[in-house]
Amino acid sequence: MQLNNRITIQKLENTVDLEGFNNEVWIDYYKCWACFRTVGWKEYFSARAIKAENTVTFTVRYSPKIKMMLEGLEVTKDYKIIYKGKSYDIKYINDLENKHKYVDIKAEIIT
Repeated sequence: MQLNNRITIQKLENTVDLEGFNNEVWIDYYKCWACFRTVGWKEYFSARAIKAENTVTFTVRYSPKIKMMLEGLEVTKDYKIIYKGKSYDIKYINDLENKHKYVDIKAEIIT
């Protein structure tokens, strides 16, 4: 597996502006190398059945920042991935075989 695609994981942060209003902003949380995969044909037809044909997988190395994401309760709302200028909502994170070496991140392109 080649981790040859640079991605940025962004985290949603709540801030307060000078007038005291709450704002939600996306900040860069973690930049890393990833393996990018689209779904295969068998997965594609299954995905089309549930209208998830824009689902992709990013495989990254396990790290302290990824560990914090795995432990978080609201991953799908609090994080997103930027890859080649496109944004992806994170749907699911899986520590492969619980070995703490690689993590699969299933994500869906934001249209």
